[in-house]
Parts: sequence; structure tokens; C-alpha cells
Amino acid sequence: MKRWIAGIFVMVLLCCGGCAEKPVEEKVKMDDLMKISTWVMDPALEGKGYWAYDRDSYGTKGHWVPNKGEPAVNDEDVFREERLAVGETRIMAPIGYKGGNLNFTIDFEGIVTVEKTEPADHSILTSFEPNLADQWIEETLITRNGPCNLNVFPVGKNLASEGRGLLIQHNTIAEKEYLLTIKGYELDGSLMVTAELKLTTLEDEAFPYEEYIQETYRRTGGYAGYGELYAVGENRTRFCSVELVSYEYSDHYKMMEIFG
Repeated sequence: MKRWIAGIFVMVLLCCGGCAEKPVEEKVKMDDLMKISTWVMDPALEGKGYWAYDRDSYGTKGHWVPNKGEPAVNDEDVFREERLAVGETRIMAPIGYKGGNLNFTIDFEGIVTVEKTEPADHSILTSFEPNLADQWIEETLITRNGPCNLNVFPVGKNLASEGRGLLIQHNTIAEKEYLLTIKGYELDGSLMVTAELKLTTLEDEAFPYEEYIQETYRRTGGYAGYGELYAVGENRTRFCSVELVSYEYSDHYKMMEIFG
């Protein structure tokens, strides 16, 4: 009897051991299949200071100036790269921070398309990095295999000649709004996810535009200054806000999440 009970006990242990050895399949959340990240201001600092213009850096850098009564903050702690969340409006790092223009990281395993949806013209330019030499071909829609980096310059106006070449800038026209639609596809072309980004250029009282133009003219030996891109008296800014307006999966993949 004791041998019979011991035998059953050994069989149970073996069965349980076999079950424990089976790999556990982790289900990937749909919201994690395409992640869009960019450099944004620490939300705890919003409204508590401003990013000053550094005249010696030719517009590419700056430093944090806290409001009266607010604590000092290290410049490197003001902006950080974060994943965008639906419905949250964030203040982006100044144009040209961590590279030229505005930069986004799209973490997606598949085909990525970016479409200019409003306005669908040359007043906003898009390209995938690192091949920026052919970026401003003025197409409404661009495509790249992900993961990838997206480069965006919100020009603020349609250019007749200066928009035909490579534009790497540190400021733009304030009080403009743009919509971009980002889609992720499987390699066979099946649509998986659609996201909409809204960019809004902000007022920037700390940016001395006229001084920037004069410094540009001086540093380039008189080859740059006012022109089609930079006009006299424009309200220009270094800053945009960004909002992930929507993030939707195709009906096919919604069903996969429910029954998968």
C-alpha cells in the first residue's frame, strides 16, 4: 500500500514538473505595438520658468531661468525623451534640440507611413532619418520600415525656392497648427494601427528674432538674413506643443486582442 501511494506521489511530481517547464507565452498589449516618443519638458516645470536664448550658441542651445521663488534646475534636467500618451499635450524641447528640427522615435516592427493631413502642403516638411539629403521632396506621404526616426520641420508657410533644399532650422512661425497621421502596417500591407499627432507652434517671448537674424547674417558673411524663409517682423518661436490626439487599431486587430 505504501509503495502504491509513493508511486502516485512520484507521478504527480513528474507531471507538475513537466507543467512548470512549459514556456509561458506573454501577450503583447496592443498599446505597446507602436510607441511614439520625443523630447519634451518636464511637466513639473511648466509655468515655473522659461528657456532663455543663448546668444553665443547661434540659437541651438539655451538655459533654464526659474520664475521668482522657484528653485534652480539643471539645464540637462529640463527636457527628457518620453513616450507620448493619448490626450496629453506636452511642450516639446526647442527646435534643434538633440539634432535638427523636431525629432520623433517610432518604435514599431513593420511598415511605417507618415502623412501630412492638415495642412497637406509644403508648409510642413517631413522625412525619416538618417537620410536627410532627400528629405524635403515635398511628398504628402512618406514610408519607411520601422523602428525609425522621424524628422519634422513646421515651416509655417509655403516656400517657392528655399523649400526645395535641405532645411535644418532652430525656429519657426508661431501660432500655427499641424496634423500628422502615422500608420503601422504588417510587412504584408495589413493595417495595424493609426495614430494622429497635433503640433502647435507656441508664443516665445524669450526669443529675440531680429537679433537672431542679424547674428545669422554676421556669422555667414552676409549670405543669409532676411529673405523668403525669414521675413521682417515675423512672430517666430523655438517651441511647439505636441499631442497624441488618437491611437486606434484596425477592427481586425481589435478582434485579435479580444479573442487572442
